Amino acid sequence: MSAHSFDPLGDWSQVIRIADPHHWTDLRYDALIAHDYRIAAEIILRHVEDQAQQGKADPLDEPPAWLFHPRQERLRTTDRERAETVMRFGISDRPALVLAVEGHAEYEIAPRVLDMLGNDPLASRIVIVNMEGIQADVKLLARAVAVPRLDSDGDSYSRLLSPLTHLMVVVDPETPYESPDSVEAKRNEVIESVLNSLAPTHRIDAMRNDLAQILHIRRWPAEFEFAHWTDSELADALRNISPVADNLPRGELENRISQHRAGGHTFKSVWANWRSQPSKTRLARELWPSLERRIREPSASDQIPIVKVIQEAISIVHRTKRVTGMAPRGTPPR
Repeated sequence: MSAHSFDPLGDWSQVIRIADPHHWTDLRYDALIAHDYRIAAEIILRHVEDQAQQGKADPLDEPPAWLFHPRQERLRTTDRERAETVMRFGISDRPALVLAVEGHAEYEIAPRVLDMLGNDPLASRIVIVNMEGIQADVKLLARAVAVPRLDSDGDSYSRLLSPLTHLMVVVDPETPYESPDSVEAKRNEVIESVLNSLAPTHRIDAMRNDLAQILHIRRWPAEFEFAHWTDSELADALRNISPVADNLPRGELENRISQHRAGGHTFKSVWANWRSQPSKTRLARELWPSLERRIREPSASDQIPIVKVIQEAISIVHRTKRVTGMAPRGTPPR
């Protein structure tokens, strides 16, 4: 009680409780003295508990949970108390959103766009990962990053024991994401996969609806390169990084790109028969300056697909930054 009365850290002393004890000596002045009081009190209390276990003293009564009691500030915490402290003070480094892009070009460009648009502090909690192909196991990725940690003892709702992490997958419009219906079917598979990763009491329709708010799949309007650059820009970039492309007449190369775009072929099919294959990472770096110029034009930037995706990701982080609970428990399925 004495420590509580003069500790300048106030409620922040709860963060000290869950910190590594080796760093407690880093405290200074009254904060250090208050914490020394707590250490002394803890030693005495543990002695009394040991005596009670041996039948040499009466056991301590549990402090009331509904009002302040000094023994609520004991220097031993459960996993739940630790999680609640992290949630209350917002000190988790867990990503708020994982943005999963399909390949190397997107992985090269997306962080640059996020950096341009990410003057919002919450944007730093967006992590970009490379799925390295459209056939990547999105359900496995969702189970790895987006399964919420829930307190199973909640009644009106299930308290979160760590901040939510959204998953946004962005892919080209090809199999298995060739149509809006196929995208929705894949998203439902992902939702069910995450739902089945929860305790049985959480596998209810209300929780499925909540999970639908944190699991997202988006498609580019065309293959990533075709959706963001003109045939002329793609031709110039290819000529700058590929000796084979540089040896082709520029008009012929641009026409070839145009034909593959119109025919619904992949961009890589442009160089399918070349003896050396261009690097899509190098190509993305070569293409970046032209995209950057367009992003800096306020009148046009909102229409650029990757800008819209990054803006939506930041908006999602804002909408859910204060969420502390999800659907209530239900009856375990038979």
